[in-house]
Amino acid sequence: MEKLKKSRIGARGWLARKADTLMDIVKVEGVIVEEINLRVEEFDKRLKALDEIQEQIQELITEEVDLLKEIEQASTVRN
Repeated sequence: MEKLKKSRIGARGWLARKADTLMDIVKVEGVIVEEINLRVEEFDKRLKALDEIQEQIQELITEEVDLLKEIEQASTVRN
């Protein structure tokens, strides 16, 4: 479980970096649509990786209360 939580921290960091890059590129005047699409694909890849790690963590949680806490905490990334 601890290894997965560390992986999740890394995945969140990468997702934040890709989000920042995407926001920066969108602000550039005259940016090529293909460049935006590439950045969106990179962001989606990182989001999918984070979702997969989160699912693995949730599968290991046996107590309903703990699972609800975990889901609530994970949802802050998506909001």
